[in-house]
Amino acid sequence: MRAWPRSLAGRLVLALIAGQSLFIVLAMAAFPLLAPYLTYATIADGTVRALVSEGLALAADGTLAFTPTPALRDYAAARPSLAWAVVDPRTGQAVAGSAPDLVAMVAQLGRMLPRGYGNLETERPAVPGDVAIITTAPTPVGDMVFATAGNVFGRADLPSFVSEFLPAIVPMFAPVLFGALVVIPLVVRRLLRPLRSVARAAGVVAAGVVATCAAASRAAAQSRASSSDTCRE
Repeated sequence: MRAWPRSLAGRLVLALIAGQSLFIVLAMAAFPLLAPYLTYATIADGTVRALVSEGLALAADGTLAFTPTPALRDYAAARPSLAWAVVDPRTGQAVAGSAPDLVAMVAQLGRMLPRGYGNLETERPAVPGDVAIITTAPTPVGDMVFATAGNVFGRADLPSFVSEFLPAIVPMFAPVLFGALVVIPLVVRRLLRPLRSVARAAGVVAAGVVATCAAASRAAAQSRASSSDTCRE
């Protein structure tokens, strides 16, 4: 199986598809830098919420309990600035491990808490220059209010990066993908049709030249053979 097509059309198609694929990857990477509603910090916030949610459970008395998972410990250990809080909006109870200043920020918001799983980004008074992200999000034990701060994007956040982008990127770049997979090969083949005609004509000429040369060679050989027979006589 050939890794690289020998035809010019095949090479152009692969080059254009590769170029558009690279463009899509770069656009996905640059999108958080340009979009006002999505940043690398909010992507990391999604990772924290997912990891914390895995440790949430209801105790026998119905109170909210939390047990940190090894994945959360490893994630937090790699990000010393990370702080988080989880508050039950029905009771106001915060789980163990929540940062007190973030719990206080959630309490101060009261009815102004974001609903519909939207984000609220605000300055964190306890740490000047830091930004807190407050969100209401679903968990295995019901909707909870999350507050995170000190978010740092890293390799562990790639799953959140993909899950955040797929719903937006697929419709946005669907025409580009369609063009890369369907339109480009058709256009390239159509544009190269005159060249293929010239190539076929050149092939016919070349075949004729080869046949003529072969016939001339055979005639010359026969002539030499006849001359040799005459000389022997």
